[in-house]
Amino acid sequence: VGKYGLSYGGLNTLQALARYPDLFQVGVANAPVYNWITQARYEGGRFGDVQPEFSNGYRTLSLGPFSDQAGPQWLQRAQANEKLAYESSPVSQMANVVGRLMVIQGDADDEVARGALSQV
Repeated sequence: VGKYGLSYGGLNTLQALARYPDLFQVGVANAPVYNWITQARYEGGRFGDVQPEFSNGYRTLSLGPFSDQAGPQWLQRAQANEKLAYESSPVSQMANVVGRLMVIQGDADDEVARGALSQV
């Protein structure tokens, strides 16, 4: 069985080949998200490493938690969020892929950082 997907469908293609290698033997993933952690950082998301962005596009050094995350358990919550994001990503299961996989990524993709897919 083969699978093709674009964008989120590309992520689903990676997930299918990585999580069900006995079912999916071939896949084409076009502009997929490979790792939710690097994707969130590319989009400015947060997993506990706060990097506020100035109006000129530059980022500051990490400062700590957002106010809604502050507290004695902040580090444990941030680590749990990062672990969940990693385990939910295809990157955590790619060693299981035994079928053929083609990944397509454009140089000018504004949604997925090209460097993130070099990990595949």
